[in-house]
Amino acid sequence: MFSPHPDDDVLGCAGILAKHVINGDAVKTVYMTDGCHCYSPTTVLSKLISIICRDKFPSPEELIEIREEEAIAASRELGISKENLVFLGYEDGSLSDNVETATKRVKEILESTNPHLIYLPHKDEDHVDHRATYNVLENALGAYSSKVSLRQYQVWVSLNEPDITFDLKDLVHIKRKAVYKHKSQLRVKVVTELFKKVLNSNFEYFKSKNSFAKSHL
Repeated sequence: MFSPHPDDDVLGCAGILAKHVINGDAVKTVYMTDGCHCYSPTTVLSKLISIICRDKFPSPEELIEIREEEAIAASRELGISKENLVFLGYEDGSLSDNVETATKRVKEILESTNPHLIYLPHKDEDHVDHRATYNVLENALGAYSSKVSLRQYQVWVSLNEPDITFDLKDLVHIKRKAVYKHKSQLRVKVVTELFKKVLNSNFEYFKSKNSFAKSHL
């Protein structure tokens, strides 16, 4: 699982990741950025945030630690231990400027773990770090020799004609608990609305892909 920020994994895939754990599959989550600018004046949400919330927000430095701890707690709800989490630590919003180095690090992760299935954000996601995560995986997998299946998941943008629909069934409560471990994000109205939208659905949607061709490099 490759997650652009410390909450995208549970928003898009909490149910199916929990199912993998239940089935005995080994699950590793890689967080690409630190999520430190979710309250920053440099984000598109800054004006809304200043109106909605009047109390002091944590600093970006404080948020790095907060969001990492939230990701650990949320993953624990899915049955994924801290030892199976990787925090690459790229600054929130900067991944597109670090594609080359991120690709190298992701290649190393692929070679050491040899995954057969990878979850990654959909290529049309409406966020710069989400699109950059897709691009990093495209580059890294273009030179990856082992066969791997890909599932693109949705967070901000609904998938058109998904080819995999996962029914959460009795896993809904697990997803809810995991999502709400990200308490820092509940201070941002736009994100809170996203949480509600995600949790009002009993399904998770994916578009599958066998792999990336080497010519994409």
